[in-house]
Amino acid sequence: MTPFTVGICARNAERTLGAVLEAVHRQDPLPTHLIVVDDGSTDHTLAIAGRAAGVEVVHFERNRGLAAARNAVLRQTSTPFLIFLDADAVPHEGCFQALLGPLADDNVAAVGGRGMENRWDNAAQQWRALYTAQDHGMERLDDDWMIMGLCCAFRVEDLRDAGGFDESFREAGEDADISIRLREAGRKLVYNPAAVVHHEAGGDFSDIQRQAFRHSRQATRALLKNGLSPLDYWIHSTGHVVRSTLRELADGHLAMAGVGLANFTARTAGFAAGTVLNR
Repeated sequence: MTPFTVGICARNAERTLGAVLEAVHRQDPLPTHLIVVDDGSTDHTLAIAGRAAGVEVVHFERNRGLAAARNAVLRQTSTPFLIFLDADAVPHEGCFQALLGPLADDNVAAVGGRGMENRWDNAAQQWRALYTAQDHGMERLDDDWMIMGLCCAFRVEDLRDAGGFDESFREAGEDADISIRLREAGRKLVYNPAAVVHHEAGGDFSDIQRQAFRHSRQATRALLKNGLSPLDYWIHSTGHVVRSTLRELADGHLAMAGVGLANFTARTAGFAAGTVLNR
């Protein structure tokens, strides 16, 4: 197997980081290099990373944002391939093999995997698990429009040729932006649903809505920054939310329908904010 690096960007991830690192060590193949970037955490994230076997730790004294953390991993990488995992994304058996397999095609620059929500503690988490999990479906896509940052692999040469991640994307959207730039360079993106991570995000009603707003805003920014209209993205995203909300309402699930309505509002507000930020 060709050597590869695994990079985990972590901020205040003490609840989940240990489980992610343990799962990394159970993968086949194992990474050549394992890097954790502590992005200015104020909890025990740095200590957990420092105690873990075989981990190189990069520590930011202050929070610099997700794209900056990804670039720190990229600078430290000496292997031809790089896998990123979120610090709350626990890789399932076979995840790394499924991410690396499509990169055997020299035309493929990046491969995205599928996030399965592992928390169902309240209506908001149930909504996210059922309707807005970070995946692109159950079928492999050999010409995807973007890869999702929670579970993805890159050809390092292509990442460096693209100039790395845009550090103005501090909390989301860096994955959409690099995906668009790689496609504009004539490179292919593959979605492989066999590469599964169990997403341990958790959260309550307000957390889920903040995430919806943030993702919508930053995806809109990424599209506009690269000269593309975000309208189709917004229509597809909110159309799915509206249909799901109406289904829950018809079934008499008022709490779930309420989450859906708030999700629609958050996504629409994020779209508007992303548009304003690019003026």
